[in-house]
Amino acid sequence: MDIRQLRYFVAIVELGSFNRAASRLRVAQPALSRQIALLERETGVILLHREAHGSRPTQAGEALAVRATAILRDLEDTRQEMIRIGSGLVEPIRLGIPPSLSVSFPMDFVATAQAAFPKISLLVREAWTGHLVELLVDKRVDCAVISQTQVRRGMITYELVREEFCVVSLYRRDLGTAIDWPHLAVTPLVLPPHPHGTRLIVEETFRRMGIRPNIVLETEVLNVMTATVTSGAASAILSRRDAENQMPPGSFTARRVTKPRLHNTLVLARLGGGRSATDLDPVFEGLAQLLRTAIKHPHGATRQMPPPVLAR
Repeated sequence: MDIRQLRYFVAIVELGSFNRAASRLRVAQPALSRQIALLERETGVILLHREAHGSRPTQAGEALAVRATAILRDLEDTRQEMIRIGSGLVEPIRLGIPPSLSVSFPMDFVATAQAAFPKISLLVREAWTGHLVELLVDKRVDCAVISQTQVRRGMITYELVREEFCVVSLYRRDLGTAIDWPHLAVTPLVLPPHPHGTRLIVEETFRRMGIRPNIVLETEVLNVMTATVTSGAASAILSRRDAENQMPPGSFTARRVTKPRLHNTLVLARLGGGRSATDLDPVFEGLAQLLRTAIKHPHGATRQMPPPVLAR
């Protein structure tokens, strides 16, 4: 097993297709297929279901995708850190964002942040919010976008957005715009596993209602979650913003849940104490302002907005 094989495998899982992965990686599809076959031979398990219209990971493939993605991110972090050290930049800032935000992340976000704060070097990494909390606690990221429900003692937060969750299902004209709790209780759901923010909010609300969710699939692979919804096998619980960013237009129905409604508050969190509590406060406040704009205007260009205005 080598880094090239892991990079090829992750690209196939993310894009759901050997053809699309080969195009992104700029390699011939037969060469890509050979590397995946070698990887399956070395691991001793089938990693991908090959289907007529694409590929999706097996259970073993999902587990490998999570670990391989983390390995590749650590390698990229190391490479970027060496570049920063060599360039003599003043302060590296490692920002963690969840997959739902990275889908619509403005391409010029890093450039805009560094223009506003020229003495920092910004590194953005993606992970599910449960992993981001652990990375933050372990000081492997300096700040991260997580759910308010995941904030731990000693963290300092900057509120970004409060959103209502919807039940996102394959489009059907007769589904309507709302779903009540008795019907939600029997709706097959695809959710991220513990300890991710959406899962914590959903399960806590179900617990208070005295009912159990009908979870038929747990996955940390965003492509698998959306594919499950578009296949009609299960529904997901997402914000309307996330549904519109992740699902093909016209392919889904987003229904709000009747009282009690499901809400999530995203925050930018960092650890309190230390030098960052004073010297870097303006940087974190500025990043929070940029992130609010990125969430409000998905796919928009951050350079079109004014630079962060910080309290003095």
